[in-house]
Amino acid sequence: WGAGGARPAGDSPPIDLSRRLAAAMGLGDEASGDLNAALVLCADHELNASTFTARVVASTGAALPACLLGALSALLGPRHGALCDEVEALVGQVEDRPSARALVAQRIKAGRGIPGFGHPLYPGGDPRAEHLVALAKARPGPALDRALVLEEAAREAALRFRFEPARRGDQPLRSRIRFRHAFALPAAPGAPTL
Repeated sequence: WGAGGARPAGDSPPIDLSRRLAAAMGLGDEASGDLNAALVLCADHELNASTFTARVVASTGAALPACLLGALSALLGPRHGALCDEVEALVGQVEDRPSARALVAQRIKAGRGIPGFGHPLYPGGDPRAEHLVALAKARPGPALDRALVLEEAAREAALRFRFEPARRGDQPLRSRIRFRHAFALPAAPGAPTL
């Protein structure tokens, strides 16, 4: 797409971005619907870093692929989309409910937060995250089970220890969308995460 939104002469028809991304991540076509839902949930946000970056790049009249490249580049930051890597590592350490509780207690005792929890804009929980859980529950498996056990352990700890920023007043602990991305989308071995 060129400046002003005009399609360049001879340009190919629009692509299905989620299918292309799924293929690039080594996932099958069946994953593209979930990937598309996650992309829409993330794009439908006012001022997160990747959405803001895409809007800034678009405001220059840049082509759509350039806008997406900017947004995806911002998503790689450790306090944004790359947070999923830390969540995945934590979920990978969970074997069962007692191990999840011990892991959460260890992190609290060490003064470390629980990655994927306590977003300041969503003290009651990120409403977009619930949609990702619904997607994940359509494909149950051990990663989902471990993640949900970890989430439960983090909620219990927040109630018991009343640690911040995971608890605000009487609001129960809710996970951020990045916590849910880490287990809601299928991944191929060695594929990059969102």
